[in-house]
Amino acid sequence: MATTLSRPAADEYLPYYERYIALVPEGNLVDLLVEQHRDTMRMLRSVTDERGLYAYAPGKWTIKEVIGHLSDAERVFSYRALRFARGDAQPLAGFDENAYAPAGRFNERPIADLADEFQAIRSATVHLFRYLDEDEMARRGIANSNPISVRALGFVIAGHERHHAKLLRERYGIGR
Repeated sequence: MATTLSRPAADEYLPYYERYIALVPEGNLVDLLVEQHRDTMRMLRSVTDERGLYAYAPGKWTIKEVIGHLSDAERVFSYRALRFARGDAQPLAGFDENAYAPAGRFNERPIADLADEFQAIRSATVHLFRYLDEDEMARRGIANSNPISVRALGFVIAGHERHHAKLLRERYGIGR
């Protein structure tokens, strides 16, 4: 099991993803995914349905939409990691998170349900990454017309959650 990983090399991902990868400390990736998610879930479980409809500015996502986005993005990144880890060489399409958020109708759902879904998705992600070996982590594929490694996807998943958890604390005022 190759869960204690060095940082992905710059040629393993687009420069755009550095904003997420830079947030991930060295160490055991699976342990980090579990620990950071515990903290995020504590924060999300403290939000009421009414508060879940809060957006910090016009045109910004509500708290519920942020949670839905976290689920959608992690599903997509994990799916990419699965495909590439299994040696699938087919290029994968990108996704438009700004189109997914309204299509998900997240504001119509109870916040507890959104949090439960995110928790289930993270559990599946942890199980996937827990049993990948170094060769599988090093495999690469094409997603959204750009190369990315399985290892980089693991770091993107961890960093993406850290990024949004920070925004939820700082801009939405939850979990402080």
